[in-house]
This record gives sequence, structure tokens and C-alpha cells, in this order.
Amino acid sequence: MVLIKYIMDCVGIFFKGKLNPVSAVSVMISQKDPAPTNFMKDSWDDTKTLLADTNFKNNLEFYERDQINEETMEMLSVYTSDTSPLNHHFNFEQASKISKAAAGILKWVLAIQEYHLKSKIVKPRKINLAISEGLLQSAMAELRQNQDALAVIQDQMAQLEARFNKQMEEKYGLESQMNKTKKKINTARSLIGSLQDERDRWSKGDKVIGDEKRRLVGNVSLATAFISYCGPFNSEFRDILSHDYFAADMKKRGVPLTPDLNLVNFLVDDATVGEWNIQGLPKDDLSVQNGIMVTNSTRFPLLIDPQVQGENWIKNKFADTID
Repeated sequence: MVLIKYIMDCVGIFFKGKLNPVSAVSVMISQKDPAPTNFMKDSWDDTKTLLADTNFKNNLEFYERDQINEETMEMLSVYTSDTSPLNHHFNFEQASKISKAAAGILKWVLAIQEYHLKSKIVKPRKINLAISEGLLQSAMAELRQNQDALAVIQDQMAQLEARFNKQMEEKYGLESQMNKTKKKINTARSLIGSLQDERDRWSKGDKVIGDEKRRLVGNVSLATAFISYCGPFNSEFRDILSHDYFAADMKKRGVPLTPDLNLVNFLVDDATVGEWNIQGLPKDDLSVQNGIMVTNSTRFPLLIDPQVQGENWIKNKFADTID
């Protein structure tokens, strides 16, 4: 009976009937429920009058479903939404166990709700269709007018085309002569442009080489300091020493230096690094830096090598010279 009352509340919402003020209650909707459901008090005293109306069935059948507003749907969602405490009771199967008539009314409620949700998608499309059909009729009328005007213009074009063809023959003769002259001019310009581009390229190359030469002393000094002093540290401290101390000190002393110099690329090429990787050196930057220090030091380096990666690499790299 409790479920029937709440179903009629939904019907009352659709027919804008009087509902009780919201007040919380605990109700046993089904005898099989493990505990009462916390929900609001029903408005059965007012909604039961809808059932007493002899036209109740006709009212449901001819309900003005296109007049539903969002406020009505918002009130209904309290009963029918997935988060409603009534969610697992508010379905046709549960209602049928109580009353087939109540199940039918619930089915009507859910159907009207579904109709409204779908109509929100379909209705704008119908309006757009009507607008589009009106625009199409207007466009077709305009098209017919333009087609009549086009026929007149085509007659004029036929006359002009005859004159055009005659003048085009004269034009082709002049263009042929012009193209020959233009080809000679372009050849001369191309030659002059090539010489100019070559001069610019050599000028830029000379400037770049001069700039690199000017900064070579600073770059080599930074690379030497990196190899000499950064060996005991990890990658983070090596970067700090190289950029925050060595490079900053050279800048302070006015020694030219390439900004943000990549020491790995400066000291070794990709082909050499690839060869080291084949010989067993790991590919990370710290390992490559260690390889640079090993191959560029004048004294034997001390390796802290718990994983024996450095030892294996050295054995593979210097296999021909190790006894």
C-alpha cells in the first residue's frame, strides 16, 4: 500500500495536485525490506481523490504530455531517479506484486517521464526541420529567378566567347614571344641570385665559425673541469657544478662560453655513444657521462660499480688490449 501512495504522488505531480509539505518519515515499503526506508511523507489524502475521479483513465490517456516543464520533472526525479531511496521499489515488477492497477499507473508515470526526456531531443529537431523547409521553399523560388537570369547571361556569354576566342589567338602569339624573353631574364636572375646566396652563406658561415672559435676556450675549459672534478657526484650535482659554479665563474671572469652547453654532445658524438651501448654501457645520461670520463682521463679512474656494468663495458671495449 505504501508504494501505491508514492505512485499516486507522482500522478499528482503530473496533474499539479496538492502535495503535503516535505517531512521526513521512515516507512516499510515492502515486508521483505530489512529496515525501514527514510523518505518524505506521502500525500495520499490529496492524491487519492484522483482515483475517485470517474474520468481518471481518460485523464491519463489524453494527458497533455507536451506541456510538461522542467520543474515538474525535477519534482518527479525525487521518486524515480537512480539515487532515490525508492529506486529499487519503483519498477513494474515490484509494483505488480502489490497491484496490477498500481503497476499500470507506475508504467504510465515512467512512460511519460521517458517521453519528456526523448522529446527534449526530438522537438528542437522538428522546429529546425520546419525552418529548413521554409528556407528551402524560399531558396527554390530564388533559384528559379536566377535560372531565368542565367539563360539571358548565357546568350550574352556566347557572343562574348566568340570575340574572346579571336582575341585569345592574338594573346597566345604575344605570350609566346613574352615567355621566351622572360625565360632569358629568369636565367640571368637565377645566376645572379645563386651568386648572392653563395656569398651570404659564406658570410654567415664565417660568422658562425668565428663565434664558435671565440667560445671554444670557455667550452673546452668547462668540459675539462667537468671531467676533472665531477666524477664522484651523481647527475644532479654534476649539473649544479657545471652550470651553477663552473659556467657562472667563467661568465664572471669574462670567459666566452656557449650558453647552456650540452657537455655530452660537446665531448662525444652519437655514433660513439651507440658503439658504447653495443659494448654494454647503459643508455642513461649518467652512464654516458661516466664513459666520457673513463675515455678522456689521463689516469686510471676509480669505478664504484656494484652492478658490474662498468666492468663489463670496459672489458668489451678494450678486449683487444686487455691481457
